[in-house]
Amino acid sequence: MTKYERQENRNAFIEKFLKQNVYPSWTWERLTLREQWAFEDLIADFPLAGSDNKKWDILNHAYMAFLKGAGCTSFGWRESA
Repeated sequence: MTKYERQENRNAFIEKFLKQNVYPSWTWERLTLREQWAFEDLIADFPLAGSDNKKWDILNHAYMAFLKGAGCTSFGWRESA
């Protein structure tokens, strides 16, 4: 597999993670557009290795850490008025 193919596979995996796990989440809706872009930029170059399950776990941890840094609390976080 070429470096280009590996990068394409990696990008497809990240896109799948975003579409299935992040974009439909209630927390994503409460992030500002700037915060959403910041997270997408963060994981675009995030180091990923191992099995698909391990990569998914790494990306989940990255999202949880990002939300914590944005001040996310699980109850009533940024409730819409």
